Amino acid sequence: MTDPYLTLWDEVPDEDTKKSAESDPSIPEGQHRCRILGFECFESKTGDIWMKYTFVVMQGMFAGRTLVRMIAPLGRRQDEQDWRAKQVGWARQDLLRLLGKVPPIMGGLLDPETRSTGPVGVRIHNSIVDVTVRKKADRTNVYIDELIQAAGTSSDDEPGAWPDDSDSPPSDGAPPDYTAGFDAEEDAAKIPF
Repeated sequence: MTDPYLTLWDEVPDEDTKKSAESDPSIPEGQHRCRILGFECFESKTGDIWMKYTFVVMQGMFAGRTLVRMIAPLGRRQDEQDWRAKQVGWARQDLLRLLGKVPPIMGGLLDPETRSTGPVGVRIHNSIVDVTVRKKADRTNVYIDELIQAAGTSSDDEPGAWPDDSDSPPSDGAPPDYTAGFDAEEDAAKIPF
């Protein structure tokens, strides 16, 4: 004999627990200071290349809420050439603001073997930016206005520069080790209280 109470467990389908790619609709229009929580570049099933920025608002009553900017840096394959050229311009403008230069698609934005995020992801992730939110009907558009602090730098460093002043991330793709040479006891002895 089956117990309907227990069989309900097997009858209810699993829900998709993935976070939505959408921006939090409660965030109002205007400028917001954000940290780039994630950056992905990938090739869709239809062969279009996409960049996805995920931002987390840092200040105010909306702190901790997310915004998402999705852009096809080459446009979509079925789009008109003029519209694709505009998409290229907007994507290049974002990357220029964040990195100080525009990386190549292959070997920069995309890893040629995996067709997913390439080495520039390390340089974008954790950057602090000002973004503008504009709403149109049921869409939330997010635009990158200005780089405030590049990933892996302090506010005293030049935005976009790696600490060793090289033009590329560390060879293993990991962020630089800022704790190297740090001695907690020695530094604590220097505190005047």
